[in-house]
Amino acid sequence: MIPSMPPAIPPVPFDAMGVTSSPARRRPAAYAAVVIGLLGLVGGAIFFARSVTDKAATGAKTPELAVQRLFDALANEDALGVMETLAPAERDALSGRIQAITKELGRLGILSKDLDLGDIRGIDLAFTNLKFATESLAPGFSSVKLTQGRSTYRIDPASSPLGDYLRGVLPRSAAKAVSGSDDLAGEDINFTVIQNDGSWYVSLWYTIAEAARRDAGAPLPAFGSGIPARGAETPEAAVEQFFRAGALLDVRRLIELMPPDEAAALHDYAPLFIDAVEKGAVEARRSFRFTLRSLELSHRTSGDEAIVKIDKISFRFSLVDSGVFLEYDGTCATFNGGDFFGGGKPQHLCGKGLLPAAGVPGVPSTLDSGFVTVRRGGVWYLSPTRTLLDGFIASLKGLNRSDLESFKQFFGAFGMGASESFQFQVPAGVPTPRT
Repeated sequence: MIPSMPPAIPPVPFDAMGVTSSPARRRPAAYAAVVIGLLGLVGGAIFFARSVTDKAATGAKTPELAVQRLFDALANEDALGVMETLAPAERDALSGRIQAITKELGRLGILSKDLDLGDIRGIDLAFTNLKFATESLAPGFSSVKLTQGRSTYRIDPASSPLGDYLRGVLPRSAAKAVSGSDDLAGEDINFTVIQNDGSWYVSLWYTIAEAARRDAGAPLPAFGSGIPARGAETPEAAVEQFFRAGALLDVRRLIELMPPDEAAALHDYAPLFIDAVEKGAVEARRSFRFTLRSLELSHRTSGDEAIVKIDKISFRFSLVDSGVFLEYDGTCATFNGGDFFGGGKPQHLCGKGLLPAAGVPGVPSTLDSGFVTVRRGGVWYLSPTRTLLDGFIASLKGLNRSDLESFKQFFGAFGMGASESFQFQVPAGVPTPRT
C-alpha cells in the first residue's frame, strides 16, 4: 500500500527564479525557433529531423563555428545537418524517434512518403554577412550572439512535402508562397553553445534556459554544481519514485531523476527557481489529495534503455474544497464534478466506456507506450524527451485516415475547421516580409 499523496507538479512560473521580470523582450528560446520554426510547415507545427546514428557527427572547433554550421545547414534546407549541430545528448534523445514520427505522418498523409530530410523541398533560405560575438559563461559554456546578418527566404507550400491528406484539407489560399528578407541584427538572436570532448555544439535546452534566465534578470548559475542527478537501481524503481515525487509535489526529487546528460541544463539552472517552486508546492498541497493505492510495473530493456509500462494502477484524486474527485480501481472510474462542474451525481464508467467520455473521436483507447528510462553510471533515470516522443509515436500508430476525418468533422462542428479565410503562417522565428 502506497500512502496518501498530493497530485501533480504545479507549473513553474516564468519569473520563479526569484526576480520579478519585465515582459520578455527577446524571443522565447533565444531564437531556437530558427532551428524548429524554419523547418516547420503549416504554422511551424512539425519539426523535421531523422536519425543521425548512421552518420558520425563532429562538433566545431569554436563556439562561433558551431552556430555558423547551424545556419549553413538551415541554408541548405538540411534537417539532418541541423541535428548534427546539436549537443550529442540532446541529439541522441531525438534520434530514431523523430524518424519514426515522420514515417507515421507519411503513412497518414500529413507528410509525403518520399520526404527527403537532407533536402527539404519548398523552403529556400539564405543567410548572408553573418557576424557573431561570443561571451564566455563558464569554462565549456558560451553564449553566441548574432550581431550582423541578413536573411532571405521563400516558403512554397505547393511544392513542399505536405501529404495528400493535408493538401486535401487546406484551402487554396494556403498554397500561396511567402517570401521576404530581413535584417537579423535587431532580432536579439542568441545561442548557448557547450563543449563536449573538446568540440563545440549548439544546445537547445541550454539556449532555452539561458534565455529565460536573462529575461528574469537572474544571475548565472554555478554550472556543474546544480541539483545533482540521483537515479534509481532499476527501471521500475525510477518510474515508481517519479510517481511518488510527482504525487508529493517533490520537484527536487523529480529533477534528480532526470538524466545527467539529457537534462544537464535543468540540473544546472534548477537552483535559480527551486525555492519558489517548492514554496508553491507547499501551498498546492493544501488543496489536493491523492492516494496511489497500487502500482505494478514491468519493463523491457534494450541496451541502456528500458521501457517501463504500468500493468496495474489504482488511485483516488480529489480537490478538497470543491467536491471534485476521481477514483480509479484499475478497471472502472468514478467521477464527481462537485461544485466546479455544477454538481450532480457521481458517474461510474468502466472499460471501453471510459474513452467516449472524453468526447473526442478517433483517439485510440490503448497505446503501446510507456516511460522510457536510461542507464547512466549504472543507475536508471527517466528520460522526458524519449518518453514524450514515444507517447506521440504510439498515438500516431493508433490512428488511421478515417480517424483524421473524424477529427476534422469534430473540430469543424465548433467552427475550427479549415476555411478559405485561412492564411498560411510563416513559422515562428522567421522574419516576416515587409510591405
